[in-house]
Amino acid sequence: SQTVLLKIFLYFLSSRYVALLCNLYTRELEKENITTVSDETIQEASVSDDVSDGVMIIYILRRLIWRLAYASSRFSLEVTRFDFVRQITKDARSLLDTKESNWMDGNYLLYYTLDCIQQFAKSPCKRDVFYEAGTYDFLVYLRSKDITNKVKMASLLTMSHIVKENDIENLSVDEDFMKYFMSICTKSVENTAHNARICNRTPYIIEVSEIFDALCKICRLEQVRNIVLQKNIAFHLRRVSEGDDMNEIRLALRLIEMIGNSPAGRKLFQDETDTAIIFRVKELRNSKDKEVSLLAEKVTELLKKRDDQEDAPGNKMASAIKRWESNRKDKSRKLEEFFPSNSEAKGEEDKHKDIKEETRKDFYENDIPKRQSQRNKRMEEIFGIESILDLPKDFAFVTIYDFAGGDIYYATHHTYLSPYAVYVIVLDLSESNADLESMKEKARFWFRSILTYGTLRENDGMLTCPPVIFVGTHKDRVLVGESDEVKGEYARKQFHSVIDVPAMVGMNKDFIIGTFFVDNTDANDSTFQSIKEAIVDGAKQQKYWNDEVPIKWIACEREAYFLRKKNECLVSVQSFKDHLQEIGLTFCHEEEFFEIVRYLHHMGHVIFPQFCSDAIKDMILIDPHRLVNVFKRLVGHVLSLPENESHKILLNHQAKMKEAYTRDQVQKLCGSEQEASLLIAFMEELNLFARIREDETILLPGLLKEQNLTLFHENSFPMNDISKSSTLCFVFGDNFIPDILFDKLIAACVSKWNVLHLNGRHLIKKRKGVFQLEGQWNLMLVCHDSAVQMLLYKFIDGTESIPCDLGKEVRLHVKKTIEKILQTSLQNNIHPQEYIQCQILESEMATWVKVSDLFKYQRMRCCIGRDSGPHTLTSDHLRHWYPMVSH
Repeated sequence: SQTVLLKIFLYFLSSRYVALLCNLYTRELEKENITTVSDETIQEASVSDDVSDGVMIIYILRRLIWRLAYASSRFSLEVTRFDFVRQITKDARSLLDTKESNWMDGNYLLYYTLDCIQQFAKSPCKRDVFYEAGTYDFLVYLRSKDITNKVKMASLLTMSHIVKENDIENLSVDEDFMKYFMSICTKSVENTAHNARICNRTPYIIEVSEIFDALCKICRLEQVRNIVLQKNIAFHLRRVSEGDDMNEIRLALRLIEMIGNSPAGRKLFQDETDTAIIFRVKELRNSKDKEVSLLAEKVTELLKKRDDQEDAPGNKMASAIKRWESNRKDKSRKLEEFFPSNSEAKGEEDKHKDIKEETRKDFYENDIPKRQSQRNKRMEEIFGIESILDLPKDFAFVTIYDFAGGDIYYATHHTYLSPYAVYVIVLDLSESNADLESMKEKARFWFRSILTYGTLRENDGMLTCPPVIFVGTHKDRVLVGESDEVKGEYARKQFHSVIDVPAMVGMNKDFIIGTFFVDNTDANDSTFQSIKEAIVDGAKQQKYWNDEVPIKWIACEREAYFLRKKNECLVSVQSFKDHLQEIGLTFCHEEEFFEIVRYLHHMGHVIFPQFCSDAIKDMILIDPHRLVNVFKRLVGHVLSLPENESHKILLNHQAKMKEAYTRDQVQKLCGSEQEASLLIAFMEELNLFARIREDETILLPGLLKEQNLTLFHENSFPMNDISKSSTLCFVFGDNFIPDILFDKLIAACVSKWNVLHLNGRHLIKKRKGVFQLEGQWNLMLVCHDSAVQMLLYKFIDGTESIPCDLGKEVRLHVKKTIEKILQTSLQNNIHPQEYIQCQILESEMATWVKVSDLFKYQRMRCCIGRDSGPHTLTSDHLRHWYPMVSH
């Protein structure tokens, strides 16, 4: 069962299991009287059973530790706490004492050691581990020998992970190898498979990110940087970024960002000989692909030269304010003295011809007191303080969304969740045990949703999440007569059961910043103040806290708030811009305005789906909370109707509402036909609604009924005579994907294709659906746990082949839709992998084969361990989804 598999998996990652493996390995070495393991010993055990049990156990343990280190950084971290690193380093070091032909070109033992060390070093362990184990000295010694380029490459990649800051110089390479290394870099950039083979004779494959990670490290050495400039890696990255493949463009931008994160790397792109890549990156800011546009925006800022940044008028203003604030004790000096003088400004005029004369007049003309008074008055209205320059340093605005735990919000909450928030999960602990379990399951739903916003911390590489606080209520009704200590222990036990979910495996729990238990009968309970302090402390822990934000951005944020207070819900882009200009906010160029709107969107203050349907492409949802309230009241109204009312029956049984009825009800709630139409368009764009054209109804995917996969199969395949494809799977790996994201995917598919109607019923259930494609072909789509599974089939004699591009079209559409949903939910850190299998299966029975591996090896085993027995998948199974594969 899935539960047993989870327990096994957790045991594999436990320190107890790692200790068992490492101690067993050491014991077998001692029993066999083996000081160092040789390549010959390993090779013999790999091809023959004619070895002792101890040697076979040593061989199996080495491979098992290697595989698990690949699978989990948590496992890798645990291994570094034992002597295994020292032992395999010792094995490899002894290899160098044998004849050079054994290792100069590399062998299994050497590559195994380098690969294992590399996996261990990727975990959040201290680099001292590898220095104390002698690994660093071994690599320095190895790289000093006359070895081949492929061994140099492998050792460089490994050493780049373990070297300390003071030893960066030891990453230096000779010119001949650097040319070889750069040829690998340039080939890998333009390789659509995103990997580079060091040598055709070795299976040692390096991912592009690994190559460029090492490049970033060695670029800090001047002699290396000169060679990189000569090879013009920027040209190759630019050429890829100018293509049509969005995956390629995203890869190029990520590589540019990776290199540009260091000052030495930035110089590769800022060199005068090739500035075209900077212009290309700027162009990509206008890409229709949201992830590409955001990446390009980030990289553009990264690659700006310091002079460019300080010349910008907004930055001049910010710098002047900083200088003024740092000299506040000098009462004799005024703010305007810290701005550039008229003569200095005149000297800059030619450089910034696009800056209007009025911008300077704001600061230099004689009517400064009058203008300052007007602005102060407006700032008082917006901020409730005398002047923005007197804003207390410990002052912050807070927006609170209270979801009240209602089921109705399950379909809408991802519109508001973001990594930029502090979350408070509240449980009524006074309920009976049965109800309490139900409540805890709801709390787990919210908790798992928050976990999807996890990111890797820079300091230790551990996955962490936005701050979470647990609050238990009705302390007065729990364990009446017991002490506060006993009640507190009871509450902590309940909270612990909520966070005991698979998604927490390998995660640092320090983002859970507080657990509280409050008495609802006492308004003066000091715990309430402690909760407030915890919320503030949680906000301060966020990495964006104390980030410098342009004053203009803050003013726009408060204007959005001001419009909401005036009961504005939706505004056009142009009217919002005009409004901001009316209160004295000017923009140097169009892109500056959109940059601010995108900032407001990412912070959750507005919703601005920039690349969307024509109906709302120029609209901004100023009041996101209004959308939730309208949705809640709409569904709540229908559910409150009498049981025999047709609208309630339709919603309860099929999760649908008549389109005309929906429009009428939304219009009544909004009071305006135009606002109602726009809100419905936003709901469709956010996949809360899906329009079913054939019967003029609207589907609410979040309210669909559950149905087990076996029964859904029986309803979908009433006959055996079908022609079908292999099953393509988008698997999210260790990331838990909330059900609502799958619901949104189903909604997007309903909007594109008709739902199959068979034997008097529409084949659509919770996270499952069958859709009609061209030529009587159907798409079965099933979402469960962390995977999306797809199958193409047709009711025929079983011989007709699938049209060439049909599977490709479906694959690309679903992939693009998933990316869009994740981007809209600000979850750009989650990326699914593509797998293949023979049929759609429950997750715990899945036998996924990675598509890239099947492309590479041509044949892979499927259904290993299942009752049906293992069989072989070939690259021919890929042709249904990847038409470039020949029969």
